[in-house]
Amino acid sequence: MEFLFILLLVIFAIVMYKLSGFGGRVKLGQPNQETYPYFKNTALLTPAEISFRHSLKIVVGDSYDINSKVRLADLISVHKGLPKSEWSRSFNQIKAKHVDFILVDKTTTEILCGIELDDSSHNNPKRQNRDSFLDAAMKSAKLPLLRFKAEQTYNSKEIEEAINLVLKPSLMSPDESEEIKVRIEPDLDVNKIDEFITGKCPQCNAELVERKASKGRHEGVRFLGCSNFPKCRYRKVLGESN
Repeated sequence: MEFLFILLLVIFAIVMYKLSGFGGRVKLGQPNQETYPYFKNTALLTPAEISFRHSLKIVVGDSYDINSKVRLADLISVHKGLPKSEWSRSFNQIKAKHVDFILVDKTTTEILCGIELDDSSHNNPKRQNRDSFLDAAMKSAKLPLLRFKAEQTYNSKEIEEAINLVLKPSLMSPDESEEIKVRIEPDLDVNKIDEFITGKCPQCNAELVERKASKGRHEGVRFLGCSNFPKCRYRKVLGESN
């Protein structure tokens, strides 16, 4: 009888030990958090992204809400009716990508504009392929995407002009709109005119060179561009060519 009592005590002790979580992961109750190999990241944004977001907040004020690190699949969707394999392939291309910043309507949360902050990592060929896909995907979904080069400081006026260009185009004259487009266009097809202009780039102090857009929507537009392109994207419109 005494042996049976001791055996029951031992069984009870083992059960309580398991339920307490000290005996490893159990199926009853809440899982032991120590069994999962995760830890909290320090911050959602990098120091460069925090700096840019601060400048962006000053520009947009209370006009829009700013969301950060938004998954691309939450911004655009794959058309229905595609073959299953094609739909899956298209979705897989967007499910693991994100956009740095998104401007949305404060009341309806309508998605208005995406913003990417390009640091030195965007010079990597693999990252450039990713950027090209992102640009094309956003364009196909008719969702504007702006790109800004990561800097130590930011020109609030340039940020505001770029945002107004895509969200408030009616507020600008055609000439103002064209100049801003040329200045911020990331992949402008140009012909270099064999003449260096006297003067230095106001952003990086490299020489300025006269260029002319050779095709596309800016065809014929003459402008000064930094000779340090693409590291520096400074541009200033000179006027239309004949």
